[in-house]
Amino acid sequence: LVSFSRRGTAGYNYALSKLALEGSCDGGPIFVSTRDKAEPIARLANVGESKLAVELEVRDADGKLVHSAAENLSEHSQKTVPLSHYLDADSVGSYRAHCIGEGALLSEVTHYGRAKKKQIEWAYATQARGILGSSQIAIASSLKTAAQARSGSETPQPDNRSAIVNAGPNPLAVKVTLFEGEGSEVGGVNTKLASNGSAATSLYQQIGPDFKGLGVSISSDDGAQFSSELLRIFPKRGGGVGYIVSVPSTQKDGREVRAL
Repeated sequence: LVSFSRRGTAGYNYALSKLALEGSCDGGPIFVSTRDKAEPIARLANVGESKLAVELEVRDADGKLVHSAAENLSEHSQKTVPLSHYLDADSVGSYRAHCIGEGALLSEVTHYGRAKKKQIEWAYATQARGILGSSQIAIASSLKTAAQARSGSETPQPDNRSAIVNAGPNPLAVKVTLFEGEGSEVGGVNTKLASNGSAATSLYQQIGPDFKGLGVSISSDDGAQFSSELLRIFPKRGGGVGYIVSVPSTQKDGREVRAL
């Protein structure tokens, strides 16, 4: 599903792309941010044929539980939950929803950014897909800092941020190994996370301009579980955020990563 926000009679402000999912009782944690004046809003949907009890929680970057609630969703119903007032300004955290008992739940967070006139200028959506990394399973995402510019114009190059959430009760370390387009390793970034903590790290300094490649996240800690998302942030020429894209990730056998 692709939704477009029309800009008057010419063009669009942003587009949201979402995958069709069957739903699950726990799709894992979703990275949440109020950086760049983002306004995160969670959405829950019951895709089952009966009522569904749901528990949701919001945690700050250090993993501290800052909000929890129980919701009851009728069959085929949905609910929105604004998250901004649970996190400090210019900070990160996580959101997680799971059903109590059996059921089929869709869970997502959409981040919105507003222009000075309060109009929504950009947005991106992240869906809970149950894709978690560990010491055995790596998470891979494409990297790109090359920007396609119109002829005769200069377009600022996008930043690539690695957004990681610790899905477990113990502190852990995650390494993002960076590969260029031909497959050669060009560096890596190590991130330490508190229990249930979150972090976002810019990769631009490591990969530089006009880069196309792959980022692969894995932990060496036993029992580790984490979600990893790649955010591609396109700046405006005059400064500020133009738009943000959440790049879909995929799971990869961790043994292949360790063999490189």
